[in-house]
Amino acid sequence: MRFAWIKEHAKEFAVSVMCDALNVSISGYYAALGRKPSRRRQRREELVAQIRAAHEQSHQIYGSPRIYIELKEQGVAVCLNTVAKYMQQEQIRSKVKRPFRLLTPIRIIRSRWPGICWIATLKRRRRIASGAAT
Repeated sequence: MRFAWIKEHAKEFAVSVMCDALNVSISGYYAALGRKPSRRRQRREELVAQIRAAHEQSHQIYGSPRIYIELKEQGVAVCLNTVAKYMQQEQIRSKVKRPFRLLTPIRIIRSRWPGICWIATLKRRRRIASGAAT
């Protein structure tokens, strides 16, 4: 984390000053520049790519439990909590379909005739006869 910050700001400040400020050695910084990513980081990047692919394949509807099931079916050894953690860190979220709610107030008006009533909203009235809207 510190080395990444030093690398980002290397053009603005001297590397030796930043290493002193962050309490890291200069030789450690330059050694870290030449290292390849660790196995853990490589595995994480592979999993994130597979999670993104499964998420896109589901049209961004699946959340972590379903993505976990998809990865298990593909033969990927992964835990549900790991999928949830990586999805949260990468800000991969499912699209939530919300149920329809009528926002206009409804008033039922009873009529003199049996089996017929009116539903009145602010915009229009509908007649309901024997439970069916007409």
